Amino acid sequence: MDGEVIALDEHGEPDFALLQARIKGRGGATEPTPFVYEVFDLLHLDGRSLLDEPLEERRRLLAGALRPDPRVRLSEHVEAGGIAFFEAARVRGLEGIMAKDRRAPYVPGKRTDRWLKVKIRPEQELVVGGWVAGTGKAVELGALLVGVQEEGVLRYAGKVGAGFTDANRAELLAAVAPLATADPPFMPPPPRAAARNAQWLRPELVIRAEFAGWTGDGLVRQAAYKGIELEKDPRKVIRERPKS
Repeated sequence: MDGEVIALDEHGEPDFALLQARIKGRGGATEPTPFVYEVFDLLHLDGRSLLDEPLEERRRLLAGALRPDPRVRLSEHVEAGGIAFFEAARVRGLEGIMAKDRRAPYVPGKRTDRWLKVKIRPEQELVVGGWVAGTGKAVELGALLVGVQEEGVLRYAGKVGAGFTDANRAELLAAVAPLATADPPFMPPPPRAAARNAQWLRPELVIRAEFAGWTGDGLVRQAAYKGIELEKDPRKVIRERPKS
């Protein structure tokens, strides 16, 4: 089966920050089901590959193959009504919806136009190349200096200075401590105003941020920190732009 592990908040909605906290053993000890495996596809059944079967057939077989378990649930879907479905997701404060061609085969390890992520507020993986101190409660960590890979180098993509809590700020400070270096990893270096009093890092840490869009000069706008991407290769973090 193919699916995604999620953590649910008190309202039953998926919460990425909560998922990270529970991965690290915080806040989940008293929960009966701290994680839920949301299953949305079936690749093999009884020794037979289903990769070339259309999605609607794989989904039919998946519904019959699942057994009742509070830790696993079938990801429900709607046919047509996509605009209303998107609006319902927006009202609920979700990250977006997935639009899938019901006739499509399963294509392992590749992005295709048969599965499209329709985001409500864009999110972007970013490589952390430095940080600056702030003021008040944020004196220890005010903002992260981030970038994306372009033409074999790390391009500066702005600052992420919102979305921090005491807990994730402490987590970030612990994560960046062993990555300290003397020189900026960005090419070309960030503007002087952005680099003032910056602490530079080896570009090995990847985070996820939500933001309002890209500025004309390629910087994230109104970016807020969502969490650390634990398994993302920083060499594969590129600028993502929505399809028209």
